[in-house]
Amino acid sequence: PLHTYNQPGTYNVCIRVKKNNSTTPPQCISEFCSQVVIPQQCNLTVYFTSQTFPNYPLRVKFTNQSAPVQASDSVKWTFGDGTSLSGLYGDTSVANPVHNYQHAGSYNVCLRIKKNNVTTPNQCVREFCKTVVVADPCTLVANFTSQPTPNNPLGVKFTNTSSPSNATDSVRWTFGDGTSLSGLQGDPNIAVPTHIYTNPGSYTVCIRVKKNNTVANYNCVRELCRTI
Repeated sequence: PLHTYNQPGTYNVCIRVKKNNSTTPPQCISEFCSQVVIPQQCNLTVYFTSQTFPNYPLRVKFTNQSAPVQASDSVKWTFGDGTSLSGLYGDTSVANPVHNYQHAGSYNVCLRIKKNNVTTPNQCVREFCKTVVVADPCTLVANFTSQPTPNNPLGVKFTNTSSPSNATDSVRWTFGDGTSLSGLQGDPNIAVPTHIYTNPGSYTVCIRVKKNNTVANYNCVRELCRTI
């Protein structure tokens, strides 16, 4: 026979056979029973999308688009930076988490879901992984030029050629002789300073630029040093 069950599960199936051509007692009857397991179908598909926050470039929101899913399903995220998050799908902070990365880079993020309402021996587990790129919003390149002043051999004119440049950028010069100069790029004395050295020699001059109009919770700072 062919029998269709209404739902998955474990069933005790028995067959009982009686010989009808036996006319003398006792009757010839025998029975055999065995468990039959009808596994639950695993039609789970796991997938997710990711999106960064405009003002928080190292923060990523993950949206779980797996189906079909239930509140009782187990969820595990691995974010590719050595951290993970586990729980039930019914917890929104687990189903659709927000993760803060410490650094920009490429991360292999994986989502694993297990159907906990599957009681048959064959577990329903699926996993999906993909590379998530966390971009560095700091495109600043620090640079400067220098040239001697025509009327003073100990004087050097420095020009901040860092890019991209903005008047609100913080700039700090260290001239290698124990002196320094700080201010905003909008000040010509900061953007193009002239420094008078006391003695001839070789000096390690550094410029440090910080973008003050950058996004929240992210410092965009670059520094360059050169021997003059």
